[in-house]
Amino acid sequence: TECKRRWRLLRDAFVRSKKQKKMPSGSAGGTVKEWKYERVMSFLLPHMQVRRLVYVRC
Repeated sequence: TECKRRWRLLRDAFVRSKKQKKMPSGSAGGTVKEWKYERVMSFLLPHMQVRRLVYVRC
């Protein structure tokens, strides 16, 4: 279970680092520093999917 928890933390951090780089050009802030494991975790890129939010109206 500890291994699964650590894997989830690494995967989530990788996804967050990719989202930060996708910020619109007009957003505040300067350059985003690359996460230290971003290059070694890049093998995940072909397996990542963009999830679209679906809003349900009642």
